[in-house]
Amino acid sequence: MTRYELRRFPWQVRDSGLLLLMVAAGVVLVASVAQTAVQGLRDPRIAVAFGVLIAFGEVLRLNLPGDREAVPIGMAGALAYALLIRVGDHPAQHSAEQVVTVTAIAMIVGALPHLAVGRPAKAGGMSIRLLCVAFVAFIFRPLAGNSAVVRDWGLAFSVMTALVVLALLLEAVLTALLRVDEQRARFRVALVDEMRVQLPLGAAVGASALLIAFAAEVMGLAALAVFTAPLLVTQVAFRRYAGIRATYLQTVRALAKVTEQRIAALGADVIQQAQVLGSVAEIVRRQNEPYRGFEVAHEGYRGRPGRLDRVDGEPSRPPLSSRIIKAANAFDDLVGSSLDPGRAAAAVQQLRLDTASEYDPEAVEALSRVVSRRSVIQL
Repeated sequence: MTRYELRRFPWQVRDSGLLLLMVAAGVVLVASVAQTAVQGLRDPRIAVAFGVLIAFGEVLRLNLPGDREAVPIGMAGALAYALLIRVGDHPAQHSAEQVVTVTAIAMIVGALPHLAVGRPAKAGGMSIRLLCVAFVAFIFRPLAGNSAVVRDWGLAFSVMTALVVLALLLEAVLTALLRVDEQRARFRVALVDEMRVQLPLGAAVGASALLIAFAAEVMGLAALAVFTAPLLVTQVAFRRYAGIRATYLQTVRALAKVTEQRIAALGADVIQQAQVLGSVAEIVRRQNEPYRGFEVAHEGYRGRPGRLDRVDGEPSRPPLSSRIIKAANAFDDLVGSSLDPGRAAAAVQQLRLDTASEYDPEAVEALSRVVSRRSVIQL
């Protein structure tokens, strides 16, 4: 089969997890819309208020490190709508199907401004959030009419908290699965990384959802504005953090790509003096050292303290991170911006020829496996 024939059917070799996720969300949405159409829209004023909040949250999407997407305000609003018991003196009568329908419509409306300016809709992330909200809604909405849950504040709080935690864990698991499918990473690594990044913001989202749901019994719909404001401030702080971290990473990548021994050392000094990511400084400093042949490589560093580590009188091998960067930089120099799998394979083969002195064979072989997986995805 030729590459052209493979490209005619990209769904056969890529994005299988994304397609399955979107199909599942689509089935839930179609069933919910149909049921809502039959039952009619209950409490339209409340539905519109929460729909506006969810749409507003979608407009203010947050990009976290690692190209992750978060919608804290929208997610908090959707979870609060699913957990709503009363609004003032008026019992919340909306069904789980209505929660899914209102959430989906609000997400689509909130995604329109992104599409208008050329940004992707991120259907995968929207599907994950919709499924998590549906999970909470289909479990809690039948309980919202239970007198024991309505009267016992402690029981209601326990049930709602447990559902929020499970929903956020479900979001992390589904997102990790999606990243595994896209990047061919290990699930355990992807899940731990996802939870590490999402945990602080997820805690704020869950707390805000619970506060809105409970405060609505006393404050009415004004609770949406009152308890969304702190989350908005938190989101602004996270946005600044993500921007600063992205700048740091860009600086490290730029300095790491400098190939001259002396310039790499100067780049490491810049990182060290900035007092940010200090552990990276030594990695950048030594990324230009050859895997073997230390005596020749370190000739220019003799007598300079801190530039040469020795073990039993011999120069030590560069750290693993430095060896990985060295191989990755060389590969990038050989391939450039080309997406041709053949050129990538030829570049890896060229690196293999230099493993006798320059490159770590294990790093080159790991790079080869990554290139092979990427080539399949591109096809």
